[in-house]
Amino acid sequence: MQSIKVTPLALSQLHIRLEFLEKEHQSLLKQIKRKRTELKNFVEQMRSFGTEFLNKATPGFRKMAELDQEIHALFEEIFTTRKFGKQTLKNIQAVYRNLQVTGAISLKPNSQQLDTKILLIRLGILFSGSALA
Repeated sequence: MQSIKVTPLALSQLHIRLEFLEKEHQSLLKQIKRKRTELKNFVEQMRSFGTEFLNKATPGFRKMAELDQEIHALFEEIFTTRKFGKQTLKNIQAVYRNLQVTGAISLKPNSQQLDTKILLIRLGILFSGSALA
């Protein structure tokens, strides 16, 4: 008698592995889709938040800019219309420079009072206690 070779109908290891990988692939695709949606929602929320923040902060920024301009105008008026002794004028100029250097008011590059020392300090090149200070 001739022996009949029986082929099992069960899935081979390769087929089982392929099925597992296909399921894993589908799962990963779903995760990617979910994460893309989450990212899209997050970006939209940040845009909304940014717009809301700017709308609320703009009046404050505008007021700060107006006050900054007003302070510069007052100092300019002091320097051009008032007569002071040399030491008093130096003291007032020092206050004006310090306000600019510390960032309390903006720098006025076109101002006579803004010298190289202020620029160096703002750039971090000149430190207190150095030979140039």
